[in-house]
Amino acid sequence: MTSLIADEIVDEDTVVDVDNGNEEDYEDEEELDGRNLEIEVGELQLQVAKLEETLQCYLKDQVHELQQKFESAQVAIYSEHKSLHVHLEHLQSQLGRAVSLSGANIVKNDDTKTCFYTGLPSYKLFYGILEILKPVVSQHTQKSESELINGCFITLIKLRLGVPNDDLAY
Repeated sequence: MTSLIADEIVDEDTVVDVDNGNEEDYEDEEELDGRNLEIEVGELQLQVAKLEETLQCYLKDQVHELQQKFESAQVAIYSEHKSLHVHLEHLQSQLGRAVSLSGANIVKNDDTKTCFYTGLPSYKLFYGILEILKPVVSQHTQKSESELINGCFITLIKLRLGVPNDDLAY
């Protein structure tokens, strides 16, 4: 049974487009669409491959740049370390000189200064008195020998010259 509806002829088994005339044209179109999709997929795969290659180059450049920055930072840190070490040695040297010029050390080799500051005629006598006092003082305090020497020296300066405590603190 056949009937005409719009531009198509309807048959029980087959629908045929009146303009094209047969089913083979429809199958050819599907095949063409399939090939076009394959071509597009192939082109996309090429684009992905190019992007991956570009990304690999970019990452390689970034890693190289970071390595250079790291090496530069290492050199700067090493240089700063050396500079700080030299500065530390200089400060330790100054501290050693400052300690030798403070407290009882300023009179150690000068009997005239020892007599002026303590009233004792020599440093040898000052140290002898200190040796006698050391066992008694060490029972009552945990001070080091240099603290003990300087404490006795400051006490004798205070007794001899009457220097105010604020001045002795410097």
